[in-house]
Amino acid sequence: MLAKASAIVFCAACALHAAPRQAVTVLTTQTVNFAPGGTIRITGFNGELNVEGWDRPEVQIQVSRTVYREDTPAVREQAKKELEAIKLLADQSAAGRLVLSTVFPKHRFPASLLARCETNLDYRIMVPRSSKLEIQHGMGDVTIYDVAGDLQAQVRSGDIVAQVPPSGVYNIDARVGVGTVYTDFGGTWRAPFLLGQRFSGTAGGPARQLHFRSGVGGISILKMSAPAAGAVTAP
Repeated sequence: MLAKASAIVFCAACALHAAPRQAVTVLTTQTVNFAPGGTIRITGFNGELNVEGWDRPEVQIQVSRTVYREDTPAVREQAKKELEAIKLLADQSAAGRLVLSTVFPKHRFPASLLARCETNLDYRIMVPRSSKLEIQHGMGDVTIYDVAGDLQAQVRSGDIVAQVPPSGVYNIDARVGVGTVYTDFGGTWRAPFLLGQRFSGTAGGPARQLHFRSGVGGISILKMSAPAAGAVTAP
């Protein structure tokens, strides 16, 4: 816990002392064959993480990596090489399970921590609609749309917004350390912490499990306005 707190303070200090710079961005897209109904584990870092369901038996991962540097050709080219060295690995070594993880190049401290602090990664991931999700994210918002399997999501700092099919039956367990929980579903709110909130909703019988945790932020669990009609096309 102390190490995490120190890292956050270090990143904040770097941001406060950074001189005005221009954005350098590298965008990559990859596709992995993956049958519906499996489990997808996603480990994100800083930035926005968006996961959306579709009718294809594959996972499409789009990652935008951004860093701010001085606006000179040599510096920008070096920044581009550093961003290209940040990889998103897709591991399918276990049947019915896909693990997506972000890997930074190895550097000595504090260079490794500095690279993580100043790099923003935005993820857009399309998954088979019936997939089960296990999400571990650092700082940034997590949005889940139209995924009908069991959902687990945990963020250190940021909001979680889940829009789920309205016809589903759900057992919900959502907790925020500092922030609030909002949902369209019935259940019980409690405030076990001075600044946080917890919501529990139990449907009973066969139900999908929704398990959400945010350290600092908010959690919203919403019914989609209408069931998805037809296939979702690629962006």
